[in-house]
Amino acid sequence: MRYISIIVVAFMLIVSNINADDKSSTTFSLKTANKGTIEIKEVENGVTFQGVKDKVTVLTFLAYNGRPCLKLIGILNELKKEHNDFDVFAVEMRKLKGDELKKFAETKKIDFPIIGYENAKDFTNYIAQKAGWNGSMPFILIIDKKGAVKFIQLGVIPKEGFEKIYQQIK
Repeated sequence: MRYISIIVVAFMLIVSNINADDKSSTTFSLKTANKGTIEIKEVENGVTFQGVKDKVTVLTFLAYNGRPCLKLIGILNELKKEHNDFDVFAVEMRKLKGDELKKFAETKKIDFPIIGYENAKDFTNYIAQKAGWNGSMPFILIIDKKGAVKFIQLGVIPKEGFEKIYQQIK
């Protein structure tokens, strides 16, 4: 009987380690409007973006036709130009595809990678589940240099607000 208990405990430890490994290795490969690819990996309390090191990162979910979202794009473009250690990634949620998304990015002079919803469904659902997001936009996550989500906001943040948060977590 003792051996059966030991085997059961050993099995449970192995299964829990397998589940822990699966959770820590969640990754997403997303195609951007300009045909680039972004690799995103889950880390403890957040996500990291392949090729982004030592940068505060904003991840935003927005709509091409939403006034607050369009205002946010301008703010993010300014901040990206002003700070070398600041990066931005966006997911457009109103389902612009291919050339429409690329034209939108060019027209609005978006200076950061933008991903169409069709290429980011699983990632969007992952973020919604992790952050308790209901789909309202713009939805903003501010991530520190190690990948930990430090701030979540539903709605636009004024430039001064971004600056304050940036200074606190950089």
